[in-house]
Amino acid sequence: FAGESQARTRYEFFSKVAREEGYQQIANIFQKTADQEKQHAKRFFKFLGYTVLSILILIGIGLFLLTKEKYQNILAKKAASYLSEKLHTRVEIGHVRFKFFNHFNIEDVLVEDEHHDTLAFVGTIQLSTSELLASYWNDQPYVVSDVALKDVFVHLNRLKTGERWNYDFIAEALGSGATDTLNVE
Repeated sequence: FAGESQARTRYEFFSKVAREEGYQQIANIFQKTADQEKQHAKRFFKFLGYTVLSILILIGIGLFLLTKEKYQNILAKKAASYLSEKLHTRVEIGHVRFKFFNHFNIEDVLVEDEHHDTLAFVGTIQLSTSELLASYWNDQPYVVSDVALKDVFVHLNRLKTGERWNYDFIAEALGSGATDTLNVE
């Protein structure tokens, strides 16, 4: 848009100079070119406006859909599927219900270990927080006011070698691969 506008200004200047020096035909050519640049700028601005408007509408629709339980559960299933692939084991999420942006309810979460034994099962996870969006915009810390876990089973053990825990594969799969070293003297 800026380039088209600058070109238009330049051609209008050339047209004015040509007209002052008596070159009417050349002045007309420059003026016609300036008018075309103006039309290009209008078309580009219109296209840009429609594009931005379309993006804003899509974001609005996406946010609206995220408030619906059906789409929250679709995303939860996709997240569980991603984790299953990443961890090479079974991860399931039964049902989610989020009330944006302060109440989260997740049901029937299952995570298996590398040997396909149950690592953890949580019947219900409920989390209530401060208004996350308001806290974010006001640069305030998030406050978790209530956490409830129901029907929890966690099976942690060291493997037969004695060095690894049955949950270490999660950190290995999701970690960055960088190792931290600490020298203690």
